[in-house]
Order: sequence, then C-alpha cells, then structure tokens
Amino acid sequence: MTAVCGGGTSSPKPGSPQTVAVAGALITEGLTLISPWLIPFAALIDGFLVQTVSQCGTDPPSMPTFDPSDVANLVGGVLNPNLNNTLTKINNALLNFAWQKYCKCDSGSAPTITLPVAPPPGGLGTGNSPSQQCYSGSWTGDPTTGPLVGNLSQFIDVTNQLAPVDGSTTSVTDPGGTYTVYGLPSSVSAYAVSWYDPPRPGCASLPSGTAILVKFYDGTGTIMSTSQPISNYGGTRTSVTPPTAPPAGARYWRWSASFDNSGVCNGLGGGLLTANSQVFCGGLGGLGNCCPPDPAVMLGIQNILNAVNNLRSLIPGASNSFLDSTAHTGLTGSGSVVLSRHCAAIRVNVTAYPPGAAFNPGTPSYYFGLGYITPIALGNPFRGARLVYLDEVYPIASQVDSVGYTLEQGVTITITELIPGP
Repeated sequence: MTAVCGGGTSSPKPGSPQTVAVAGALITEGLTLISPWLIPFAALIDGFLVQTVSQCGTDPPSMPTFDPSDVANLVGGVLNPNLNNTLTKINNALLNFAWQKYCKCDSGSAPTITLPVAPPPGGLGTGNSPSQQCYSGSWTGDPTTGPLVGNLSQFIDVTNQLAPVDGSTTSVTDPGGTYTVYGLPSSVSAYAVSWYDPPRPGCASLPSGTAILVKFYDGTGTIMSTSQPISNYGGTRTSVTPPTAPPAGARYWRWSASFDNSGVCNGLGGGLLTANSQVFCGGLGGLGNCCPPDPAVMLGIQNILNAVNNLRSLIPGASNSFLDSTAHTGLTGSGSVVLSRHCAAIRVNVTAYPPGAAFNPGTPSYYFGLGYITPIALGNPFRGARLVYLDEVYPIASQVDSVGYTLEQGVTITITELIPGP
C-alpha cells in the first residue's frame, strides 16, 4: 500500500524499463520540473539507478524543502562539508520525479506528488519567473495514418512527446471509445507550439486539415468548453501559436495529432508534420531562440531525422482493431479494385452463390467452388487464396495497391476495405 495513492497499490507504468539510469539529460529534465534554480548545479549530482519493479510498489521519499543553507552548500561545491546534506535532498526530489514518470497507481486516489518545489530565499534566479521555460518537446509524424474520424479517442496521442504531466491519469469516453487524459502540472502557466506541415499532393496551396489539438478537462474528466485547438486550417504551412494560458480549473489535458477527412485533401498524405512545444511555469513567457543555429549541427540533425523517418516508413503502424472504410459492392465474374493507401486488410462478404453450392457445415461452414482472391502490387499478383467462407478477412501487405477476384458463375461478393482502428 502506498500513501501517494491514497492507500491503494502502485506499480510500474506499462512500457517502463525494469532499471532506469537517472543521469545526464534525465537529471536535467527532473531539475527543470522540480525547481529550475537547481539546473546550474546538475554537474554536482551523481547518477543513480531506479529499480521500477520494487520502487514503484512503495512510496517515494518525502519531497524536500530548500533553505538558504542549501544555496551556500551548492555554491561551496565539493569543498563545503555540508554539501551531501543538500545533495541528499536533491536525490530525494529526483526520486519523486522518477516515481511520477515511471510509476502509476493501480487503485486508490490519484498521486498527490506536487512539482515544482519553491526555490529558497537567495536561490539563484527567481525560480518560476514570468519567462521561465520549464519543458520543451517535439513530435514528427503523419496524422493521416490515423483513422479519418472525428472522435478524439481515435486521434494519435502525442501528450508524452509534447507536454509535461504530473503522473496522474483518468479515463474519458467519447462516441469513438475510451482514452486516457493526463494530469496537468499545477506549475504550468502557458504553452506555445510551432509546427511545419509540408504541402500534400493535389492540395499544395490549400488547407491540409492536419492539426495538433490540446484539450483540457476538469477534475471529473469532463471536457471543458475552453479546449484549445492548434491547427493549420488556414492553409499556412509554417505556424506559431503564441503562449496561451490553460483555462481556469483545468486538471487534465491531452495533446493529439489529427486529420480532418471533410476537406478537399481527404486521404492525401505525402509528408510528416513536425511540431515543437514549449511550456512555461510562472508566467506566459515567449518562444525564444537564444543563439543562431550552427549549420553543421543542423545538417547533422537533418541527416539523423531523415534516417529515422526512413526507418519509420518501413515499420507498419500498430493497431488493435479495424474500422470499415470503402465498400466495393456487386462484384461478379473477374476483375480488380484499387485500394486506398490506408487499407490494412479486406473483408470479403459473399452476398449470393448458387443454391446447390457444396459445403461442409461447421463454424464457419466451408464452401467449395466460390472463387479466388488475389492481392496485386504494381500489376504483379501475390499468391492468391481460395474463397471458402461467406464472410472472410484477408490481411493486406503494405505494398499491395489493388486486389483481384475470380468468381464462379452465380457468385456475387462485396469487398470492404479495413483501416487501422484505435
């Protein structure tokens, strides 16, 4: 039982590694959220391991408070005999940060861990000043690979790539299904987003319909009327949303990448949307760029991005279900139908067959002499399959662009394209 979960049980979040090395960038990320005045002292902090299986089942240490002696200890560095007292406090604060990042409550109330910690009097800087950036994120992907529907549960969840969370979650249900929303850290006072969406074939000068959506929810998980869409429906390809404050009373938020299937660019892919976020604590802040970019560094980053995008294109998207898409009805004899780029499988329904067709009864019944179904890529057939059930699903390889059919006399079928679901 853990006090942080209100007496309920806790465990590692799905996907969390069993052992996490908290060092380098992860220490800096934690200090940014815990108390930004500590960032200049990150080099004094040794890395440590978090064993999620054991540590997520217990409470993290109490969140410390810092006083002026801690400032003196850190400024004195390794020559100060009391430095370890302050480093122990920082270690405990980082363990709290790691708990909310990698652990979850299985039962009981939502976690009560609070970040950030107020800086002590005399702390360097002003902690959460009106222009203090406390989080930055980025996401690159193609929203058109998701289902072309209007339900938030089926949009691509990019919260953990673009926004900080406080470790708590709750479930929300809309007409498309159930999805997770994430705790909005109490320290967040504003967020800003910039993105680039490349022209898409056939609509280079028109709105593409892609969007990054930020939705807010109250403490009961009810969506608030002041949800904030951030999109490029105006047709611009490069956009910046200025710092915007969350609505009063917001307890949870969710960031999603979506694609509107109602516009003239419906179903047209052709490029990856790139989004960058900055989140501020203590004030509205502003998007900033401290230094001009180094051309050599930018070229190296672009080469890495190109390599990652190439690898990503070779990996089929994960899906737990199918959604019906285009249906090709009344098919008889032989022929072929062209499939959309989103098609991951087809369902063949036999709507008519000869009255005397032979079959073996079973679950389902096995029919003889109905015909054949053959996937095709660039005019070349894959190995086909015999049509043996009245309702049958065929997986479709990513290279397939059409499917052929050869049916016996008296057989009529419907081929329905299936696209990945949530």
